[in-house]
Amino acid sequence: MDVESGWQRQMCARDARWFAARSAAYLTIALGIATHNTWGATSVDATVELPVWSRTWTGTLGGKSVIVELTRTADALSGDYCYQPCADAVRLRLQLTGTIDTQEALLTERDMGAKTPDQSTGVWMLKSLDAVAKGTWSSPDGKRTLPVVLSQSTSGRPFPYDIRLLADALPKAVARCTSSHVSAILLYRQNHLVQELPTDSRGTCSLFIPEVIDANFDGWPDLRIQLGQGAGPNEAYQTWLFDPNAQRLVDAPRSLQDVLSPVFDPAHRMVWSEVRASCCEYGLTTYRWQKGELKEIEAQSSYTLPVLDGTTRRYCLAAPDYADGHIYFPRRVEQSGHRLTLTFKDIESCDTELGMPDEAGVDIWHTNPGGSPQLLKRETSTWARVSTSIGPRFCPEVPFFAHGAIQRIVLRDDPARCSGSDPRKN
Repeated sequence: MDVESGWQRQMCARDARWFAARSAAYLTIALGIATHNTWGATSVDATVELPVWSRTWTGTLGGKSVIVELTRTADALSGDYCYQPCADAVRLRLQLTGTIDTQEALLTERDMGAKTPDQSTGVWMLKSLDAVAKGTWSSPDGKRTLPVVLSQSTSGRPFPYDIRLLADALPKAVARCTSSHVSAILLYRQNHLVQELPTDSRGTCSLFIPEVIDANFDGWPDLRIQLGQGAGPNEAYQTWLFDPNAQRLVDAPRSLQDVLSPVFDPAHRMVWSEVRASCCEYGLTTYRWQKGELKEIEAQSSYTLPVLDGTTRRYCLAAPDYADGHIYFPRRVEQSGHRLTLTFKDIESCDTELGMPDEAGVDIWHTNPGGSPQLLKRETSTWARVSTSIGPRFCPEVPFFAHGAIQRIVLRDDPARCSGSDPRKN
């Protein structure tokens, strides 16, 4: 996406601050990992080996279609279910907790949206939780029983191993959080150890469970585990890629390992990452695989979008998001013909105090039907020498979106925000 070089120079300071902040966030995570340990090393003697998995089933409960998601940690089960079609607003409402042994799983159901969410709304008894799970749902008083028939949902090739963790202790159901350390992931096939993957994963309140993903979009199942609890969304992961020739998992390249909170989009074969540099600074970067390495494609940072609400000056956070293979700004100014419009209406929620003037500006976008937004122009803040109540000063001249047009306003009413010398020459 090309914009004129003048606009690029005008936004250089903002982008430079963001890239520096992003690099600092990466470095902070990396140093945190190194403080705990290096790749492949263990600093705590692990004493417990426990099975783990996360699985999804589709099927019926009393003839109604449901989706059930469960995670196993040792003998404990937790998850949720919903009746199809599963609306996002109620998807996590029906919670399931319980235990599993070699014979069956026993789960207690609770409705987290009810007035008494701690009260049981049902009991599940399932015979195993493998490719097929069958059993019954019963009302809390046992007077009503419904059949449950589930089939495990898989996309692509199934993960060929059973996963166990080598941890410092079994997880405990306690009121307060206790740290948990995983020093290795053990891969079994028919109860025989096939491979051991050293790691240094440290959970704050519980163990992190490995995730099966297709990180490089080759159709083979890969594996990753979260390494620690960062300041969201800045989460570090360790990832292994499946080598179909060797039939083993191998370390993913550093170009992926260094990406915080990577999200994988198989439809567009893109990887994207959102990073928070401070309370109000966000950035989003997209990547593609090229010759076995993850290469950066595009990066965008958040900025302040000034909007004139009547006579009230408002400053709205415009943060990047990802959809359909590209980065876009949900909060933006859109041009159609000669008309400028806002893509959002909740301007009352925007701040009335301006933070850093250099980060305030108006990006003007145009979106073709079925295409990605294209940046047409950038209106950036500058400094103007004007008279103030304390004499001549250089004050911020800020572009505002105002009733379908761009209006530039010199903020001279607050001399403390102004400067005795031109900040552009500092």
